[in-house]
Amino acid sequence: MALVAAIPGIVTGIKAAVTGIIGLISSIGLAWLAFKAFVLGIVYVGIPLLVYNFAVKFITDFIQFGMNYVEQSEVDSFVIELTGMGGWMAQQIQLPTAFSIFMGFLSIRFVTRFIPFMK
Repeated sequence: MALVAAIPGIVTGIKAAVTGIIGLISSIGLAWLAFKAFVLGIVYVGIPLLVYNFAVKFITDFIQFGMNYVEQSEVDSFVIELTGMGGWMAQQIQLPTAFSIFMGFLSIRFVTRFIPFMK
């Protein structure tokens, strides 16, 4: 008889234990979800932003250094004009047009590989 009287207390204790375990699991789950959201935010937003800012700063400093060096050096203007001459020669043999046509054909070939009935 005493055992039957103790059953509601035992059930209440088991219920409290199960509820506590579920609460612990859900709080750990919510903490894990928050941590995962934080890490994903850092990976998808923070790191690319830092890399971009670093690259822009590095390239800007590099270009500024080059400009300062050319302004202060005794480099002949003929050496600096070689890049302009190379661009002029490329334009004369229509290299930019040929390159754009070639890249157009490459892109068409790449896209047609994704169409199933074009194989």
